[in-house]
Amino acid sequence: MKALLISIFSLMFLLSCSECDEGFTATKIETTTISKGQYFNTNYFAPQHGIVIYNQDEWNQFKALAWQVEEYPADTEVDFDHYIVIAAIDKVHETGGFEIEIVSVTEYPSNVIVKIKYTQSGNVSSEISRPYHFVKIRRPTKSIILKDVIF
Repeated sequence: MKALLISIFSLMFLLSCSECDEGFTATKIETTTISKGQYFNTNYFAPQHGIVIYNQDEWNQFKALAWQVEEYPADTEVDFDHYIVIAAIDKVHETGGFEIEIVSVTEYPSNVIVKIKYTQSGNVSSEISRPYHFVKIRRPTKSIILKDVIF
């Protein structure tokens, strides 16, 4: 009975670890920045969030929202057969001096972890800001989990 309980708990421990597997090395996934800046559209009421965009229709809708005022950046064409887009959008700040960055995308045995960093640089301006960062990555076969890393 004792051996059975130890076996069950050991199995539960091994299966519960989403970022580690014995013998598996995490793999960093390369990102390509599409756009990064301080003023995400003119919608200052939407909450802070991250979005994963899997197809052209979603991307077209997102682009129409994201670039209502400005021209699209040069590298907004995405081959969704091979890539996806990850967008990180900060909350609205009453001043400048804030930044958001997708700092890493790492593949683990059961998922892909995207780490998003929020920082305040101290370069305060009197303008309202809403930092954003959009990247594309090769289309993974695993689910994506967005994790905030606040500095």
